[in-house]
Amino acid sequence: MPVSFLQFAPIERYRPRWFARPLFYVPAGILLLLLIAVAIYFLYLYSTLQAQAAAFDLTQLEQMESASVILDRNDKIFGQIYVENRETIPYDQLQADLINAVVATEDNKSYQHSGYDLLGIARDGLKNAAAGNVR
Repeated sequence: MPVSFLQFAPIERYRPRWFARPLFYVPAGILLLLLIAVAIYFLYLYSTLQAQAAAFDLTQLEQMESASVILDRNDKIFGQIYVENRETIPYDQLQADLINAVVATEDNKSYQHSGYDLLGIARDGLKNAAAGNVR
């Protein structure tokens, strides 16, 4: 029996898997570039702040303005003249409770990071951005 028309098998079109399509790689590439840019920025910021911290001369703390003491002829304090009454005390003479109180008030994770709490900085940045000003 002769066949009057040809029958073709259905053509299976090659369709790449979801991870091989451009709709996956373009956003993933953009996200990767963004993460690399943010990492480079934070490394630059970290190195800049580290250099600034190393440049501080802590010996200048001793030269801060302190009170002028007026003594009488028996070497007893007669009075003091000052703008701000400061007295320098070495760190080892501070009470442990005072140090713990300052650390608890200022930064309760002070002993867990190396001086910069990046999560705290990010949190404060988000709060400032949400408020529209520095809080």
